[in-house]
Amino acid sequence: MKYYEVDRGRVLTVTKEILEPMEFIDIAVLFGSILRRSVVRDIDIGLIVSRGVGFDQLTELSALLEDSLGVPVDLVLLNEAPPFFKFKVLVEGVRIVVKNPLIYHYILTESFMEYMDLNLTLRYVSRRRESSV
Repeated sequence: MKYYEVDRGRVLTVTKEILEPMEFIDIAVLFGSILRRSVVRDIDIGLIVSRGVGFDQLTELSALLEDSLGVPVDLVLLNEAPPFFKFKVLVEGVRIVVKNPLIYHYILTESFMEYMDLNLTLRYVSRRRESSV
């Protein structure tokens, strides 16, 4: 397994230059190990897209970022990600591209509400299961 030394500032600058002009990308967020250390296996970037993105397009974009940064890049589509994961990435990550702050805050709020709803449902099911035993 190979590790890479990275400069977070350069990563942010280069990824913003590449991702911001792409009309289908609404939000891009840097997350994962790069936020905690400067030696990483890969760079994680969460994306919210305005339209469906095919596997080929995502692979090409990842390859373009990898070539520009010299480090493997893992692109994660957050549109359909589990609510807690999406919320965690949006809250703890570093924003690279946010084309519309209202959309960003709406998605953040929506993912939090979905997570809370799921949490309440799981608690309810757990209590019902315990009481029936």
